[in-house]
Amino acid sequence: MAVEDYSTYTEEDPNADLSVSAGLITVDTIRRDAKAWVVKDFGAGFFTTPLKHNFDIKMTALEEQGLLGTHMLGTIVGTTKDHVDGGDDAVYVRARKGAGVSTFRVVEVAAGVQNSGDNVTIDVGTQYYCTLEISAIGDYTTKVYSDAARTTVVGSSTVSGTAGLSFRYAYGMAQAEGIGTATASGELAGLEFVDASTTRKTFWGPWYSLHGISRSFGQILPK
Repeated sequence: MAVEDYSTYTEEDPNADLSVSAGLITVDTIRRDAKAWVVKDFGAGFFTTPLKHNFDIKMTALEEQGLLGTHMLGTIVGTTKDHVDGGDDAVYVRARKGAGVSTFRVVEVAAGVQNSGDNVTIDVGTQYYCTLEISAIGDYTTKVYSDAARTTVVGSSTVSGTAGLSFRYAYGMAQAEGIGTATASGELAGLEFVDASTTRKTFWGPWYSLHGISRSFGQILPK
C-alpha cells in the first residue's frame, strides 16, 4: 500500500511542538507530559489482526527521561494516557531515555492495562526503519532495522498481549502525556500499512453469494 499522507490526518498540538507535512512529522522538544497527536479515523474495527505496518524514526534529541510516543493504533482519540485512563485498547511504540540509554519498545494497552516489551537500544541522530506486527494470537512485535530495505535487524521488542483486539484510529505520533518535563525531538515518516503476509500473492475471482453470505474464490499463486 501507499505511504500515508500526514496532511490528511488531524493534528492536536497546543504547544506548537509539531510540524506536519505530507510525508514527515517533525517533533521539536516536546515535553513528556504534552497532550499532542496526529491521527486519522479509519472507521470502527478497521485495523484487525494479523497486521504489519512500516514506519521510520530518527530521534534528533532526547533528554534524560525524555519520551516520545511514535506510531500508535487506538480505539479513541487521545494520548496513550487517555487510553489507559479510559480503559481502552491501543498499541504503540515509544522512544525513551533512561539511565543514559536511549531505547525503543512496543507497548500494548488492553482495557486500560499496559503491557510492555523489551527495550531496543538506539542511537540518537541515527535513522531507523521499523515495523509493527500483530499476530492473530496477540503477539505484538516491533522490529528495528538499520536499512530502508529492512534486512539488517538492530533489535526487536515483543510482548505477548491480548488476541482479537481491533483498532479504529491510526496515529503518526501520539505523546504519552506522562509525568515530567524532559523533552524529546525527532522525525517520523514512512507510515505504510503492509499486508500481514508477504509470502504469497492471491488472485481473487468473482464474488458470489451463498445463503446471504458474500464470498470470493481465491487462488494462491507462486511468487
